Amino acid sequence: MAVSTEAHWTEYQPLATSTFDSFSPLTDAAALAVERFRLELVTPDRAMTFGEFNQRYPSRVVLDVVARINQVRPPDRLAAGQLVKRVVGGPVP
Repeated sequence: MAVSTEAHWTEYQPLATSTFDSFSPLTDAAALAVERFRLELVTPDRAMTFGEFNQRYPSRVVLDVVARINQVRPPDRLAAGQLVKRVVGGPVP
């Protein structure tokens, strides 16, 4: 994106154009394999702590982030059948 006043556009246009032209198609296989992070909903079949849930259904982000997403703390207990979010996808390891 390039931003300029109309009066100064002529001055900045070559720089903006060269910047846009510097982008090339992405061909790196590792970069192309990256997935976006997604939330997956899980319904545990038994009561457990949130920490236990994270061990049984691991996420691709740290425990504290997943706890915040679910508005709980790691020692909190989850009820059997309670809907819980986990983070899947993301960068290829």
